[in-house]
Amino acid sequence: GWTYWKQQQSIKNSERFAAALAIVDEQGTAEAVAALEEVAKENPSGYGVLARFRIAGEHQKAGDKAAAVGALDALSNDTAVPKALRDLARLQSVMLELDDAAPDALEGRLAPLLNEANPFYASATELMGYIAMKKGDDEKARTLFQTLVDGTEAPGGVRSRAQRMLTVLGAE
Repeated sequence: GWTYWKQQQSIKNSERFAAALAIVDEQGTAEAVAALEEVAKENPSGYGVLARFRIAGEHQKAGDKAAAVGALDALSNDTAVPKALRDLARLQSVMLELDDAAPDALEGRLAPLLNEANPFYASATELMGYIAMKKGDDEKARTLFQTLVDGTEAPGGVRSRAQRMLTVLGAE
């Protein structure tokens, strides 16, 4: 009955996603994005969310940063998408725009992630440190990077980069 139908739907969605990924590998960006958009339209959760992330990646790979950011921002603002995935999309969007966007706007977009309970807290704090440097606020940058070095929750790679940035900033 119901369980069988759900399993069949899951298999069908998996096959559609796999077929779209095959197009990504075999054809150009436009064809790949069209195939992935079809998957996203047919399945707004699960594979559809994965397809939307992949669409952003395809745009980025093709050098269309604005389209990639737009796709990620649409994901981060879609309340039907699980919060952790919305936060990931927000983080990736800010990373793409780190060199180009206004620092204050980037800080505002990262603000919702700057809660220690958020799984992306360390990455968001690291980006805030880079933004502070971009704004010329080295003291704030040092404080943010020191927080990451001193904390036990930040992944090793984040702590290592934060330590290097402290060295660059001339911290003790």
